[in-house]
Amino acid sequence: HFIIVILGKISYNRYIKLGVFLMEIKNLVKTYENQIIENLTTLVSYPSVLDTSDAKYPFGKANADCLEAALNLCEQYGFKTKNLDNYCGYAEIGEGEELIGVIGHLDVVPVSDGWKTDPFTLTRDGNKLYGRGSSDDKGPVCCSMAALQIVKQLRPNLNKRIRLIMGCNEET
Repeated sequence: HFIIVILGKISYNRYIKLGVFLMEIKNLVKTYENQIIENLTTLVSYPSVLDTSDAKYPFGKANADCLEAALNLCEQYGFKTKNLDNYCGYAEIGEGEELIGVIGHLDVVPVSDGWKTDPFTLTRDGNKLYGRGSSDDKGPVCCSMAALQIVKQLRPNLNKRIRLIMGCNEET
């Protein structure tokens, strides 16, 4: 019913078709689960904590390496990518003047006490995944990569651009 509120009044047939479409998307998302976890494993492995000791890497070499790894993954999926001097980068699908931005970040706060596992190794415990940045914000970035792939699959001739912007300095 939430969808009806967003879309306004729609016919029953359109409501049923929308439900089928949403189930199709849900099933597509499930097909990307392993890829999301693999990508998250890669990104979590970078200790992307602020380090301003080298001007070539404004937020640290690990942050720049993590950004490069994320952009490389996106290139593998056929997205247009750009690294903006290691400050941030983006991956983009679609064509046209209109632009939709999706924002995430790849940096993490320094590790605190209390970790029972290596914070830079993604660890599964039952249905939970643990690793530095897995929920804030490397995990959502990986989910956004999958979402862009799904949009690209469902709308190969998208007349708007969708840009996943990945920053390297949100936490500090």
